Amino acid sequence: MPTQEEIAAMPLTYMVFVQLLSHKEKGKKVYRWQKLKDLDENDGRELVVERYYWTGKRGGNIVKGVQPGAIYSFPTAEDGSMFTGNNARYVGMWKNQEQIAKWKALHRAATLGFKMQARAAREMKEDLGLDALAPIAAAYWQANMYQRQMILAHVLAYITGDYSGRG
Repeated sequence: MPTQEEIAAMPLTYMVFVQLLSHKEKGKKVYRWQKLKDLDENDGRELVVERYYWTGKRGGNIVKGVQPGAIYSFPTAEDGSMFTGNNARYVGMWKNQEQIAKWKALHRAATLGFKMQARAAREMKEDLGLDALAPIAAAYWQANMYQRQMILAHVLAYITGDYSGRG
């Protein structure tokens, strides 16, 4: 591990925080950053955001509390690895306000989505009175494949309000 003096002497990589996303397959938080060639790229034009994701350790962001459009510098070793955390330095904001507004809207939507998922998980732990389904579950496990399909069809029809009692 390099010393703080060695880290301070390293060349800097500039990155702009774009938004929080949900990983398509895993549903986990993914923090999207875009690497800049240099700070001259921040001239008010729209940033072409390529696929540059970074989740950080344990799914956390590499800079806590960062907002979409914030530009940070990171010391970068010769092998391309960046030193994050306390070594990150705020440089400024991305100048294209329309693009920042879009990133913020998407970021807020993802943040709310994760909050709703957490709330749903907490509520699922609560007793929902599903013990009343125990006789139906017992019948399901004693039935053959075709009978099981009929049991499921009747339960779904009843739950969705499309149950007429026909059998």
